[in-house]
Amino acid sequence: MTMRIDGLPEAESDAILDEMFDTAEREDFVYEHVWTPGDLLVWDNLCSSHARTDFPPEERRLLRRCQIAGHAARRRSAGSAGSAPRPAIPATGQIL
Repeated sequence: MTMRIDGLPEAESDAILDEMFDTAEREDFVYEHVWTPGDLLVWDNLCSSHARTDFPPEERRLLRRCQIAGHAARRRSAGSAGSAPRPAIPATGQIL
């Protein structure tokens, strides 16, 4: 977990990080998956953060990670509509 923002006084850094963590952990921003056999979850690491809760050591957990090469996401301007088209990211078949 991030401890401090370099270049800021400790109190200012703490205040900003506290607000960021409080926002990120709000219930309306959190999805907690209840696993069933055969489930597959996919998420976008550019737009989300991921954390897992503890699970019993006798339960099997398999995690596979792949990345799709493509164009970097474009940042939308503050006034753009949420339904604006996203840039196409061509799948190359290349696993990095």
